[in-house]
Amino acid sequence: MSAFSSPIPGIDGNLGAILIGGVLGTFLFGIATLQTYNYYNLYPTDSTVIKVLVSSIWLIELGHTIGFWHAFYQLSVTYGQLAHILPIVEAPHSLVLTILFAGLINLLVQTFFAYRIRTLSGKWLMPIICCILTTARFAFDIIMFVFFWTSAAATTAGTPPLQKKAYRAWNMISVLSLGLAADVFIAASMCFYLWKIRSTMSHFQQTRNTVDTLIVWCVETTTLTSATSVLQLIFFLARPDLVWMTFFLIQPKLITNSILAHLNGRERFRQSRTAYRSDTSHSGRIIADDSLAFRAGASTEIRRDTDSYPRGKL
Repeated sequence: MSAFSSPIPGIDGNLGAILIGGVLGTFLFGIATLQTYNYYNLYPTDSTVIKVLVSSIWLIELGHTIGFWHAFYQLSVTYGQLAHILPIVEAPHSLVLTILFAGLINLLVQTFFAYRIRTLSGKWLMPIICCILTTARFAFDIIMFVFFWTSAAATTAGTPPLQKKAYRAWNMISVLSLGLAADVFIAASMCFYLWKIRSTMSHFQQTRNTVDTLIVWCVETTTLTSATSVLQLIFFLARPDLVWMTFFLIQPKLITNSILAHLNGRERFRQSRTAYRSDTSHSGRIIADDSLAFRAGASTEIRRDTDSYPRGKL
């Protein structure tokens, strides 16, 4: 009995938090898999670039999910019986890999939406700012990944360096702050340009309603992804355990589902047929069938009536 008299330090706030994040993340990965399947069924004529992007994101998500469960098995089963005498357990490399996978997902998705801003606005300033924020965050992701991968002292339960006191907290704060800034900037840019488009279509109530819906979706989805960043930052700064990892593990899944919802949402808007093609001579613009979609900072591509926009093309 004496061998088990020492309590396991912070198991609820450490291993428990990782488990909750992993379970929720796996559930969201299942939804992303279904959305990926629907995408390839609905849009077989999409450009090769978009198809490769979708498949790449899904494969990275698969690696993220496998990496987590491999790490959790090691932490809870392989080392679990030694927890009462070994409070310090090195973080498996598979868990550290989730940092790299999360950074890659964020980089791909936010770059995609930066391009959408460029298509919508016709300008480069906003997309460039977005890319700078996204690239800066990815750079800090790489620094954090290398630090954990090469650190022999990396641990997971009540010890450095996964906890803020002994870990370079500025790195984590930079990652979360830059990610939050990029999300908010994308959403604000899209809402701004959508509102400008709406103001030029005063005679097209149905189209204005569609743009209003897109703006609401931008705000709602951005609120969800941004909230995870805020909660990560709050718990990282306020608590000495790993509760922040719950949100760290689910955030990439939310980002992936947002871009898939964006792409799959085109079919819904096509069915609603909000475009007024017969009236383009008055406004000089149309809303293309495939151009209306949504996400955190979702995009709407507005093309002039002289442009061609085939079904499923970017």
